[in-house]
Amino acid sequence: MGWPSTRRSLGLHGQSSSWGAWAQPGDEAAQALDSRMRKRGVGMMHSQQAFAVLEQVFGQVPAVAGVMPIHWPTFLGGLPGDDLPPLFADFWSDAGPGRAGSEIRHELVRRVRGSSREEARSAVLTYFRERVARILEMGTAQLPEPEQTLHELGLDSLMGVELKKLLLTELRVEFPLQALLAGKSIVELADSLYEALRSGASRVFEKE
Repeated sequence: MGWPSTRRSLGLHGQSSSWGAWAQPGDEAAQALDSRMRKRGVGMMHSQQAFAVLEQVFGQVPAVAGVMPIHWPTFLGGLPGDDLPPLFADFWSDAGPGRAGSEIRHELVRRVRGSSREEARSAVLTYFRERVARILEMGTAQLPEPEQTLHELGLDSLMGVELKKLLLTELRVEFPLQALLAGKSIVELADSLYEALRSGASRVFEKE
């Protein structure tokens, strides 16, 4: 990857491009794979799209380019660990949470800062219970009880990553995976989320 940059520094042509997966229209196996990949924030390119982008790549672009469809909030939310790698920090800032996520965050923050403490805590608790139910595919008819722990509900580490990703996408708040899996009750976790939203923090800090 360093060779193109070296050539350009010498006034010579040099370029390297890294491509994501391509798919042919009508390929059912590729479509199924694309669907699974998009749940993690990375998709496949149809060949027509790829050739159209190819014309742009061989132009005034950096010496090294990566070409693939990425939904940054979904991709970054699924990365392991509790902190975003510095390499991706700018991508998260540019991508933002998306329109739907912005509206959810705006409404919840409005209630947190414009209501009494008890009303605000209740709103965040309801939100958190609904998101846990979504991850566990429980439906909306019956939400998990506030005193239940995620472990008791059967939420494993992979589901924990999905919940962490959902909170990051909708609220722009990073919830440490370790905290989600530490055996605390739903109401305790929701209270930690409430404190982050109330203070405007971008990350939930674990309570001792």
